[in-house]
Amino acid sequence: MKYKLIFFSFLLSFNSICQMTREIWTGIGFKTKLTPKSELAIDINTRSYTYYLQLVYPEITYKFKLAKWLKPSIDYRLLDQRNKYGSFSLSNRLNFNLEFEKGLSKKLIVGFRIRYQSTFSRIREINDYNPDFSPTIRLKPSISYTPKKSKFSYNSAIEFFYNPQNVLLGHQFIKYRASFGTDINLKGPNTLSLKYLYGQNINSGKNKSQHILSISYTFEWKKKTAKEEI
Repeated sequence: MKYKLIFFSFLLSFNSICQMTREIWTGIGFKTKLTPKSELAIDINTRSYTYYLQLVYPEITYKFKLAKWLKPSIDYRLLDQRNKYGSFSLSNRLNFNLEFEKGLSKKLIVGFRIRYQSTFSRIREINDYNPDFSPTIRLKPSISYTPKKSKFSYNSAIEFFYNPQNVLLGHQFIKYRASFGTDINLKGPNTLSLKYLYGQNINSGKNKSQHILSISYTFEWKKKTAKEEI
């Protein structure tokens, strides 16, 4: 009995120190090429934390192919997020991205993304910093592998979140998030993406971790060429 009390006391103290969320992310989207070098995508996404809907956001992305290995892009998100009082409030976010990509072979591709995210139209306390919503610099190396004649493309990445602000806990890496998943090329211009992500706060005094299951679907509309229209 004594050892059981010690064990349960340890679990309670561990849970008070280590915060963990179990999350489900979903998304449905549409994308199309505007020109041979530019692309537009529109998505609607949700995030649920421990079985409760926490966030809904539509997103619009414009991507431009500057070179074979370089694609700058910009994203706009309208965030409808549940606050600590249980009600939802709106805010806005812009992402400015630079994506570098190199094919090591026909099957293997490595990439690196630099993102600066900026939020506005939302009142926050100076120390209410959240790397997913506050101004943050994000660095994301990635790798993808597509077997020959396969509908599955496997991908893995790890992303580092850097707080650039002159605030408490500023000017340091504050979080990392690793992911592994697959994109399934379904019949027609349809893609289903399944992914597991693990996030961990660092250098913040809050030992918070995330376990995330992500499921998303994308439809790609391809314009008909002159030959196809004849």
